[in-house]
Amino acid sequence: MVCQRLRAGMNFEWFEKIPTAVKRALSCIGVVAFAYLAIGSLVFPEWFHSLLWDKGYSSAEYWSGGLEFWTQEHPELFYFGTAAFFVVLYLAFRYRSPLFRIIDRLDGWIFAISLLGIIIVSLAVGRYASSFLFMGSNAAQISAMNSALEQVAVYGRPPTIEAPIDFHYLDSDRIKALYSQIEPELVEQQRTVGGVGSISGKVGVKAEAVEAEIGANKQSTTNSTYQRVTFSSERQCIEVMNYLLRTNRTQYYTDDERWLNERTTTDFIQKYSQLIKGMYAATPISLEKIPEIKPAPSKEEQATTTLRLKQYQDQMNTEMKSLQGMVIVDGLFTVTRSSQGNLELTESFAEKPTKIFFKSVAPLAFQSSRISPGSKVRLRVFGTVLHPPDEQGNIALRPIAIF
Repeated sequence: MVCQRLRAGMNFEWFEKIPTAVKRALSCIGVVAFAYLAIGSLVFPEWFHSLLWDKGYSSAEYWSGGLEFWTQEHPELFYFGTAAFFVVLYLAFRYRSPLFRIIDRLDGWIFAISLLGIIIVSLAVGRYASSFLFMGSNAAQISAMNSALEQVAVYGRPPTIEAPIDFHYLDSDRIKALYSQIEPELVEQQRTVGGVGSISGKVGVKAEAVEAEIGANKQSTTNSTYQRVTFSSERQCIEVMNYLLRTNRTQYYTDDERWLNERTTTDFIQKYSQLIKGMYAATPISLEKIPEIKPAPSKEEQATTTLRLKQYQDQMNTEMKSLQGMVIVDGLFTVTRSSQGNLELTESFAEKPTKIFFKSVAPLAFQSSRISPGSKVRLRVFGTVLHPPDEQGNIALRPIAIF
């Protein structure tokens, strides 16, 4: 009797509304999930592929990474999307009565269609998004390789000759002749800009029946002349050297170690440039083709390295024997005085297996308190090769500039 009274006094209407609330919640969640997957997979297919098929949905780090992408890379879109979400939520609450009537009438269809759409989108992402994963992976590899190659390529480039430079010696006539060959023709040497101005004034007196007016006008002419500045011989020398280096019309030598580094760098760039080109192919590149870096080389690798070094040395000797034209030698020069009274500058380029020296005879005009016979000075010599290595390995240079 007591239980029956308690049941009669209690209101169980809220309990009867639970199935309706569950249906509404499932319908809304299904629509939102379908829209999220459909739109998101079109914009970021690779991210949603990992989310759905690589168990990214179970990783809090994966979700936080996606949130960090929006908040840091595209904060304006994140705030706009958040504001739009709350606006839609407000409108749904504001018009909840007609919205719930539609959901209550079609809740089964809405949930079924949303679930079917989620399954179709998931299968489509698993089937077609793998190509985007490959493209994104290749793009990341290509970007990393380009960055690495750009850093490595610096070692294979000759430096830029930068002003100001304290020249110890400069052949002005030869520099002028060289500069005239690279200077553009029909360069505007002088321009005159003229202008005409007018100054006028008027004084007038007016009475009842009398009017009087006096006027004056004066013109002034101004001319401005702009004349092109002529480079000094020192500046012309810098322009000539940089032009030759930039167009690969001269060689920049220091020692055999730098020469070897430049050649190995060039070979490295060529080898991995082919690898980068292969990344644009339609099929993925197997990373197994890339040689594994081992802590200690094997005997076969040591033999290959020795053979490659021998090949580089042969290439260097061949290049030195056929050397001609203008070169820039940067190194530690030994200063001696010849029997004719001139200073001789000798730079040891290579010691083994073949000795190679760059030797330049500085004219009598070459005077410097810092440089005296018997000293070793860091210099750069820009000159013309007179003859390839002789029996002692000396390459004679006729200096154009010493600095």
